[in-house]
Amino acid sequence: MVDLGGALHRFREALAGFDARTLTPRECADLLPHLAAAVKACEAARAAVAARAAGSGEHHREGYAGAPDWLAAVSGLTAHDARLALETVAEVEHHPETRDALFSGHVSMAQAREIARTEAAAPGHEHDCSSSPAVRASIACAPSRGSSVPRRSLQTSSTLGSAKPVRSSTGATSSAWCA
Repeated sequence: MVDLGGALHRFREALAGFDARTLTPRECADLLPHLAAAVKACEAARAAVAARAAGSGEHHREGYAGAPDWLAAVSGLTAHDARLALETVAEVEHHPETRDALFSGHVSMAQAREIARTEAAAPGHEHDCSSSPAVRASIACAPSRGSSVPRRSLQTSSTLGSAKPVRSSTGATSSAWCA
């Protein structure tokens, strides 16, 4: 087993002495995607260890009535976001490609949640959504129509073909768009 606790301690020590002003702008640009992937992977691991511990009642021993309250207090998340994180790590257990993409930092918690929900509503899209860098970057967690956030390359990416929103059996449109 990997000494994750030790690795995290060393990583936090490195960050404590970090000063972006000592890097060139190019070095900062090169570092950004690595830090973003580390954050995404850490968020997934944080929710997974909270879920595992809470499954054995550790949140009660720590003085919390519910796992979301415990995760929120420890991490600084809102109780709502903590609940979503716990639900997401549970959902992705049924979607191995999405789980792998999440824990490796290739997709965010929000993207993983949307991919898992898309796959549940319209089976057969998990591979498209979790493995394609173009889909992950552009539309795996693209906002639904009417949002003020732009879909960067939805219309321009030749790898996406004719992307369509996925509609669930309840009629709700998922915000995950898959080719």
